[in-house]
Order: sequence, then structure tokens, then C-alpha cells
Amino acid sequence: MDYIYKRWSALIDITTVCPHSCVYCTRYERHLRPDQRRHMPLEQIEAAILAYKDWPTEVSIIGGEPLLHPQFDEINALLRKHLPQEKLNIFTSGLPSTPKTVSTTPLDPNSLYNWKPEYPWTQWPETNSDMTRTYRTIRFNPHNEEQMTSCSHHPLTIAVEEAVPDKALMWKLINNCWLQRCWSPTVNIHGAYFCEVGAALDMLLFDGANAWPVEAGWWKRKPHEFQEQVSQLCPRCGMCLPGERQLLGHRGELFSPRLLGDFRKRKLIRLNDQVSVVDQQYDVDTIERYAKTWYPGNYREDIVEDEDLPSFFKGFNVPLRLKDNDESLFCVDTDAEYAEALKRVVHLPIVEGPHLAPKRRYFLYQGLPFDALYDQYPFVLPEHRHERHLYYRGLMLYLRCLLDDEAFAQLPGEDCSFEELAALPDKIHTLFNTVLLGEVEKRAKALAGREVYFWGCGAAWRQYRQFFSNVNARCFLVDVGSAPAKVDGLEIRNPEHMAEEFAKDGNLPIVVFARRLHMPGIEQALIRYGLKQREIIWAPLEA
Repeated sequence: MDYIYKRWSALIDITTVCPHSCVYCTRYERHLRPDQRRHMPLEQIEAAILAYKDWPTEVSIIGGEPLLHPQFDEINALLRKHLPQEKLNIFTSGLPSTPKTVSTTPLDPNSLYNWKPEYPWTQWPETNSDMTRTYRTIRFNPHNEEQMTSCSHHPLTIAVEEAVPDKALMWKLINNCWLQRCWSPTVNIHGAYFCEVGAALDMLLFDGANAWPVEAGWWKRKPHEFQEQVSQLCPRCGMCLPGERQLLGHRGELFSPRLLGDFRKRKLIRLNDQVSVVDQQYDVDTIERYAKTWYPGNYREDIVEDEDLPSFFKGFNVPLRLKDNDESLFCVDTDAEYAEALKRVVHLPIVEGPHLAPKRRYFLYQGLPFDALYDQYPFVLPEHRHERHLYYRGLMLYLRCLLDDEAFAQLPGEDCSFEELAALPDKIHTLFNTVLLGEVEKRAKALAGREVYFWGCGAAWRQYRQFFSNVNARCFLVDVGSAPAKVDGLEIRNPEHMAEEFAKDGNLPIVVFARRLHMPGIEQALIRYGLKQREIIWAPLEA
């Protein structure tokens, strides 16, 4: 997942009323119940506008069909009051010039406002001064017959949690969702969301239970701070799953079985809706096959050659980023940025945090730590040079942290083979363990002569035990599985039965020897036994 504020636009869904019923609409318009077709109150709209006061890019009004909002003129006045015109846009299919009543009849956009229906970024004409004074740009989708036979939407009603049984793979797809990295956060009648589709899905299935309060800077949340919305909403969406799009004019809709059941329980499926159940299971091979021709953002094939079309509509445009600190990200997708990053990365600390997190903690490629390319992002294939090169640059930045000038100069250049690129994570693993070994040794020396407990007596202990010969350990603490009575002459005891001893020992430090993947569970155990407030020294093993 990427930072919310990096999106090209933020949205305000001012209404859920729409005259159209497009297949796989991102607002699920055809499935909304009558009680869910509402206009956002004016005071809520103003609160949303104010919350975007220092939003760095564009702010867009959207629906439903925004022109159907009965207070549309008042909304325009609020926008002009609080935001500069150069930041304001509107998404619309066109309606009569005085949309004071809700209409369900699509009208000919060619006769309205004298708009020119060329897509995508038509400037407002000189007519209709109120609109001209308010918005910089119209994002015009006429929803006419031509579009019904040329535009296609992604089947978002195939829930990824049902289609991908491998949950690790499912989360990789979710964390790399093209929509979250290209499209928009939004505010709807329930509140604020990191993703516009997630907002619509929350309205349908949970009555807005996962919305955030609309307050200044809500969109400054970091990826780890919006995981509750991600965990509740993203697995029920299909936007991240490679596949074939479907023409807008096609009335049939594909559903995964459980999601269809949820829609029916909530009366979101009408009798005349044409739905088909799809229970196809996706593995890596299936995903890679679909991904070869998958350009999910380019839903308007009628304008595929348009020079004004933003690049992210033509496929993935997801930059690798280097996390410099908790407040900033910078890209490495241009040569100049990459050169600057190579200079700056040398000055980052190698290790930080209680778990001896290595320097790679600073790196986010598609929101995840580095693994082999095909494992990290299974549908980035060798021929996808853009993503491949960004991945290369991220690895180089990490290696630049650890190597001296001479060693770094021996690494392969940016035009290295796919095989060479895929082998680089192994070099990182080796270097990381070398750095980590030194850090654990340093911490062991600081404990010399002190009395401690050891937690764990497995592979991590065997890796580091030579460093702790001068430490006075009372025993090993082990609370899982069967264990021998002693290891290396030191008694093994279960902390569950040591409450009385712990109460009298003066809060001795605990050295934890464990594989990194087991550390969250050990932290919970330390809390359970009342030991978390003690000095904890981590001696982790990566693999």
C-alpha cells in the first residue's frame, strides 16, 4: 500500500443517486437499495472540503451523478469559498442545466451546456459562468451508446479472498493493488476512506461502520495506520486480481459465491439483475497469465491513444520508494532521483529498533519487504522492464547501505539479466546476517558479568551462543512444545510456572533468541507472563 496523499486526486462523493446502471461501477450503483440512494447534506460536504484544505493535488466532486444533487449550486459556492479553482474538478455524465430534481432518464450530453464531449480533459466552455468559475476541468463520461460498446470495467465482484486460496499471495495482490496506487481516497456520507471502492463496499455491506471521522489531515495516515479498513474491505474486492474486463453495455455480472450470498442477504441483488457465480481459483501461474495483457486502468479503449491520458491508465505505474523516515518518501523512477538516493542512503543508520531491524526496513517496494522478484510481485515478468528496473534500484540502494565503494562497484549494472536480478536478494540476505551478527555481538558484550534469562534455545541460540559466554544466565525460558531438561548445560524452564521467582528476581533482563517470524508471538507471551516491562535484548535469526 502507498501513502494516501500521493494520489493525483481526492474525491467527495456528494450523492449516490445516478441515472445509469453500469456493470462493475466502482460505486456499485446497480446494487444500491432505495435507502442507500442519498444526497450528502451540505454541512457534511463543507466539512469534507475543509478537511482537504491543504491536500497537495486535485480535489474532485463525484457521485453517483453529482449534477443531480439538489443543492449543487450551493456546493459550487462552498468550493469557491474554500479551495482554489485550479485544484477543482468534477466527474459527470451530463444532465440538464438546472438539476433540481432527481431524474432517472439519461440525456444527450451533446446538447447540454454546449460541452464538447471529447475525453478526457476537456476544459470548461465559456457558457455557464457558475460552473466555469468553480471547476478547472470536467472529467466527462457521457455513458452513451458508443461507450457501452467500447468501455470496459474490471469485475470487482469476484472477491480476492475467495478467488485466491493462498492467503500470502492474496495479501501480495492486495498490497500491490493498482487502484489504491492510481486512484483516489474519498469522503462519502458515512465518512473518510483510503480507497473509493472500499468506501462504496463499506456502504453496501457494513452501513459505513469502517469509516473514519472527516477531520483535518485524515488523509495523512501512513499505510500501517489504515490497515483496519484494508483488512475489512480489501479481501471482499476484486480490483487487485488480474483478469478480463467486461463491456459497460453487458448486463451480466460475475460474482464469487460468498460475496453474492452477502449481497443477497442485504437485498442488494434485484430480481432482474443478471448474475453468474464464478468459483475459479487463482494461483501464481494463472495470475501471471492474465497479467501479461492486463492494463486495468485503461478502461476507455476509445481513447487509448490520447496524448492527454495519464500514464497510470496505461498499466502499472508504481514507483519503488525509499523510506527516508516516517514522514517522507521519495521516488527513484528517474535517473536524477536515483543518483540523489544513492548519495543519501549512505548516511542512513544500518540498524534501528529493539528487534535489530536491518537497513532494508527503510525500503518499500509495492508495500512489502524485499524477496525474490517473482515472489515479491508475481506478475512482474521479465519483459516488464519498468518495474524490473525499479526493483533493481531498490536492491542497489539497500546494498549501497552495506558495502564500501569498491565492493559496490562490482555489482551488476541496471541492464543486468533477469537471472542476475533475481539472485540479488540472496546477496542481501548474506550481508544482512553479517551485519546482524556484529550487532548481536555488541549487545552481548554490554551484558558481560550480568545475570539474565535466555528465552529460546534453538537455531538462533546456536548462531549467537559464542558471544554470551561471559553472561550469567539463570536458565532458558521455553513455553512451547516439548523441550529437553537442559541445553548446553543450562536448565530449561517454562515461564508459566515461574511467577513467584519472577516476583523476587529484581526484573532481570531477558535475551530472546528466535527467528524473526516468531517474534510477534514471543512479544505476546512476554506480555502474558508480565515480563514485557523488563529490558528485552533481541537476538534474531532472519530465516
